[in-house]
Amino acid sequence: MKKYLVCCLILIGIAACSTRDHRELPNDILTDKTLIGSWKLDNYKVSGVTKGYYRGFQFEGTVSSFGKNYQMFFTFHHDHRLELKGRFTMVTTSTTNNITQKLERDVQIINGFSNQATWEIQSNSIYIHSKEGIYEIPYTLHESGEVELNFPIHQINDVNHIEVRTQGIQTVELVKIGAY
Repeated sequence: MKKYLVCCLILIGIAACSTRDHRELPNDILTDKTLIGSWKLDNYKVSGVTKGYYRGFQFEGTVSSFGKNYQMFFTFHHDHRLELKGRFTMVTTSTTNNITQKLERDVQIINGFSNQATWEIQSNSIYIHSKEGIYEIPYTLHESGEVELNFPIHQINDVNHIEVRTQGIQTVELVKIGAY
């Protein structure tokens, strides 16, 4: 009987280890030491909705973007400066009043990040301090070492003298390429 009890306890222990939520693992916590260094942009996407007014009429639509031709690099320095170099191609599709438009352009900056910014880690977020404001960017650290940043977008843009408000989620995935 004791053998069966011991076997059951071992099996329960093995099962508990194999089904444990990966968020509980200690290496899922991003530290300054982990973040400091150079990272390459590996994936970029945006999903959101747009609203605006034109000649007294309200309009609504959707917007989505994805990146390609990634040659953009983020360097998180020891002194908490953030440096961006390079560019990538952003492909944006927007639909308003059943009209779809597609725009493809090279970009050198991502909303919320700039070369004049500093960074700090608090809890499960990276805070970016720039001249535009302070951005709280929640992160997920994957087992592969890739960092995924997902944060809300609340923008007001002037498009051909029309105020367009965009709300959505921006996802930035970074892969570390070297220590600083």
